[in-house]
Amino acid sequence: MAGLVAETGLRSLALLVPALLVAVGLAVALGAWSARGGTRVLRVVQVATFLQGAEDLATLVRFAGKERRVRVSVMGMGALGPVSRLALAKCGSVLNYGFLGANGNAPGQWPARRLKAVLAEL
Repeated sequence: MAGLVAETGLRSLALLVPALLVAVGLAVALGAWSARGGTRVLRVVQVATFLQGAEDLATLVRFAGKERRVRVSVMGMGALGPVSRLALAKCGSVLNYGFLGANGNAPGQWPARRLKAVLAEL
């Protein structure tokens, strides 16, 4: 995990433990666990960070597009969060979050129905 964090090159990166737990729950639901010798191995890691500018978004796009043994769910938060979630979904990020109800849980989240519709158009 530390190698993935270092690979992003972002100083402001934070792996969000509650979000990671949600990602683990989704990984289980999606069958993204593999069993090796009786041990379960997570095959999806979530990286979420506040984007300070366009260069941070470009860094995440490069990170999401790299070939690796573990799949990644990558998203930005803040003013560039909405565009990052669209771009990163098309550049290799395997999971995305949309909210149900009136408000999102993180800056930059899309309403779930709108996110699904926009991603389908891209």
